[in-house]
Amino acid sequence: SVGDELELTNIGGGLSVKQASSVHVQGRVGDDASFTEVERLDIERIDGDLVLIDVDVTTVKRVEGDLYGKSGIALLHASTIGNDCQVQGDGNAEVLLGSVGNDLAISGASRFEVGNVGDDCLVQESANGQGKISNVGNDLKILGATGLQIGNVGGDCELRDVQGEVSLSQ
Repeated sequence: SVGDELELTNIGGGLSVKQASSVHVQGRVGDDASFTEVERLDIERIDGDLVLIDVDVTTVKRVEGDLYGKSGIALLHASTIGNDCQVQGDGNAEVLLGSVGNDLAISGASRFEVGNVGDDCLVQESANGQGKISNVGNDLKILGATGLQIGNVGGDCELRDVQGEVSLSQ
């Protein structure tokens, strides 16, 4: 339990932070990192996996491994995720992702924008969610949304329970 604000630079190993109002990590974290009950998180680079639990607002430039986030997410903005990404919001999460190297699963989002997904993409439990996905390397499955803009899908595309406008382009 840290309390208020935490400023860190270039951590050689892993990092775990619980209960902080603000955490800013300049440079990199050399291994896995986990954050629990943090209001605002800003990270340049994680060389391993990143776990977010009850983190309100997160901005991260690069995660080399997996990103897993759940509960209390208001905004998640990640530029590059090297492997898999799984985000479980509470229905009002905004998820903005540049690139995910492998699989992406989003649930409970009010808004999602994704540049590139290397493999499969699943969006569910986001019935009030507006979404934009530019490219999916393999299969795309969306179970519930209010509006969609979808670019290229390399495999199968399944859309269910989508209300509102849907735009598909190849």
